[in-house]
Amino acid sequence: MQFADMARKLVELDMPVFTTEDISNLTGKDPKYVKVYLHYLVKRKKIEKIERGKYSLPSTSPYVIASRITKNSYIALISAARFHNITAQIPNIIYVFSLSYHRPLKISGNYLIKFIKVGRSIFYGYGEYNRAYVSDLEKIFIDDAYYHGSLFYTEELETALQREIFDVKKFMKYFEMLKNKRARKRLRDAFSKQGIMEEGL
Repeated sequence: MQFADMARKLVELDMPVFTTEDISNLTGKDPKYVKVYLHYLVKRKKIEKIERGKYSLPSTSPYVIASRITKNSYIALISAARFHNITAQIPNIIYVFSLSYHRPLKISGNYLIKFIKVGRSIFYGYGEYNRAYVSDLEKIFIDDAYYHGSLFYTEELETALQREIFDVKKFMKYFEMLKNKRARKRLRDAFSKQGIMEEGL
């Protein structure tokens, strides 16, 4: 299979991050041959190596790469705020909530991907946006209070409210799913000031 055909097939199959095994299955070639071939493509800058046995096509969004390295993961916290364009910050760290541990990774574009292992109780409220798995805008603030123990992203919240892109019903749905009592209190305190939530809820 020619590289152009392989690249086209990867796009068709929605495989922005792929492994040696994926290409072996795709081409029907022996994994040892595929390993050498992929090394050749990396040297020719046809593909980029993410980590051992994992690759991406050039120009793939760093958010797409970060959210596809491990199964059951999504872009979270300030990185999600940047993705949804509600923050002036331009972080070079991409935070990923994941159900499994993964070491930090540096990828092209001078990005550092930091994986934060979380429990299934907080693993909700995300979707696929432009091929990347990213926290829903409303879930950013749930995750913020859960992870930091406080609401750090007050400016981002104000921006979302001013732009009228904050879905209160969706936020309340996610709030009701949150089991962490400390995080719930922090959210009640912060959101009651915005007139979104009554303090007694």
